[in-house]
Amino acid sequence: MDNKISCKKCTKCGFINISSNGKCDKCSNDLSEVEIAVYDSFPKQYVQVCPACTCSNYTDNTDVSIKICFNCQKGRISKIPLKEYIETKNTDEHNDLQEQLLCQVANNQNSFIDDIKQKKVDIECLQKKHEEDEVFVGWENILDIKPEIKKITLTSKAYGNVSFSITSDEKKYMLGRSANQGVFLSQDRRVGNEHCYIFFEDDYWFVKDNNSKNGTFVNSKDIGINGVHILKNGFELKLGHNDDSVAFDIIIE
Repeated sequence: MDNKISCKKCTKCGFINISSNGKCDKCSNDLSEVEIAVYDSFPKQYVQVCPACTCSNYTDNTDVSIKICFNCQKGRISKIPLKEYIETKNTDEHNDLQEQLLCQVANNQNSFIDDIKQKKVDIECLQKKHEEDEVFVGWENILDIKPEIKKITLTSKAYGNVSFSITSDEKKYMLGRSANQGVFLSQDRRVGNEHCYIFFEDDYWFVKDNNSKNGTFVNSKDIGINGVHILKNGFELKLGHNDDSVAFDIIIE
């Protein structure tokens, strides 16, 4: 018994702490009511970092991966493979895996900026502008000049042959089981009721995730919770993180 190690497994994030800890080292969850478990040696732990919220989830069971993130309750974490957790000596240093994923999420959300450098689109201002439904009054309004109508067409890659078009004069086009194309999208219950919306701004088409549970993907990249990403001709838009999630080919005229 002298060689045994007493530990407490956090009921929130799954991290195994030494039994003397009052709070979890990783998520600060209260451990006072957590039962003490005895191990022959300190168990090897594994981590999955959620691509939606970047929070770490821990387990000592390599046979069962984490399916739902404890923090955001999103299912996208199921696609992330388990990786052995290695404690760093410097407690102020971020876990390498989490830091890499943070950079990846940031790059995914901002990748369209490189494509429209001259436009200098600020994502945060753009999101705020559309959330508040502000109306921009430009020279075309003052001079009564009607802008050219642009069109984007989405064609499904599964669940039958479905194709629909959106014009640039529409304020925003919400996709979801309780929104536009609801009859078609209801075939996949993993699609949100108001999953994402498409809009036209500064001569470019964009998609914005609407706090979806299973994610919005452009060319297989997660754009993040409430993230914005440019849409170009030939791109793929997928509503969900599963291989068989509803997907569309993009054609821009």
